[in-house]
Amino acid sequence: MQVRIEDQTGLPVYMDGWNGEEQVGDSPEGRWRWTEGSARVVFTNSRRDAVLHLRAHGPYDELQGPQSVVVSVEGQEVTSFEVASADAFLRRIDLPGPALVDKDWVEVAIQVDPVLVPQQMDSTSADQRRLGLQVFQLYLSSS
Repeated sequence: MQVRIEDQTGLPVYMDGWNGEEQVGDSPEGRWRWTEGSARVVFTNSRRDAVLHLRAHGPYDELQGPQSVVVSVEGQEVTSFEVASADAFLRRIDLPGPALVDKDWVEVAIQVDPVLVPQQMDSTSADQRRLGLQVFQLYLSSS
């Protein structure tokens, strides 16, 4: 099997601010990672207009209210939105080529406020993680 560089361009490299991968069952749809309050990920830079695909869920019911989400590329905000329901969502975020700068890697940051700390919800829980968004899929495609 040969893996070509261009086959990897849309796949994320998780940096800081991510909890470990979790899985239920054997299907790819049963995998996710939780962000913390601030999470960074990098992608190979295609140097063309691109679309960031974010399929996620926020702990709306547990927090008893909405979360604000800010997505930045290379330190520049590209969009913000509110998670205002318990339903999973899919966001397609346009990233114009000039925002991707002239680097081999492009950094995407996701800020989430507030976050859920399970132990604060249930004192018998040992889970002290800071849970922002439950991310099922994160992919960067060229336009």
